[in-house]
Amino acid sequence: IHYTHSSTFGHSNATSFRLWLDFLNTTMSSNDKKLHASLVYDMFTFAYDGYLRYGFPYDELNPIDCVGRGYDHQNPDNINVNDALGDYLLTLVDSLDTLAIMGKTDDFIKAVGLLIRHLSFNQKTRVQVFEATIRVLGGLLSAHLIITDPNETLGHLRPLDYDDELLNHAHDLANRMMNALCSTPTGIPFPRFHLDTGLEDNTTTENCLAGAGSLLLEFGCLSALLNDSSYASTARRIVLNLWKRRSSVSGLFG
Repeated sequence: IHYTHSSTFGHSNATSFRLWLDFLNTTMSSNDKKLHASLVYDMFTFAYDGYLRYGFPYDELNPIDCVGRGYDHQNPDNINVNDALGDYLLTLVDSLDTLAIMGKTDDFIKAVGLLIRHLSFNQKTRVQVFEATIRVLGGLLSAHLIITDPNETLGHLRPLDYDDELLNHAHDLANRMMNALCSTPTGIPFPRFHLDTGLEDNTTTENCLAGAGSLLLEFGCLSALLNDSSYASTARRIVLNLWKRRSSVSGLFG
């Protein structure tokens, strides 16, 4: 494939583009695929087992100190940590679909059991709407769909006596977010909310396009599973409010 770049595109970008095309045209042997798949499997297993051994029930494993790390309660404004962590077993939730895809059936069922026994959103933590949606809400919903898949596409992964606990947790989390999504004069959500108390008086109103406009997948899925359109409608209304505020000159957001 030959690509002639314009002067506005720039030499370095054109080179990167050609390298990308070369990458698409390459093939990997069957043995190489197996080798790399095995390396990925082993690395994930190493990281996940390390979290369970040294990090659980915190949100993640601090790899330097080899101890668990959760929400920074001493410094609630430490957004580098607290925008992601919320004392809600983040790594465990994050890992569920990967466990299923990699065929780690026993580990998946064990992880679901740990979540059912230990996960609670009654936490005194202020978390980010975006991270809580894409990682926790999305992780719980995808795991529930894997468990209840009638075709068992990834295998029989339904724990004994499973009673929609992950879906119920997702429902609980979404309800705790609703004030942040529905209480602004612009219709664009607040970026953060408190898991235990909802909105705080001093919460920032600054948000980004991804944080405000990428919630429809998870909230739409929740609506479908609960047969309750309110969650999808809320996320769709946010997108429409963003759309109404696009630039009249360029049509772009921001």
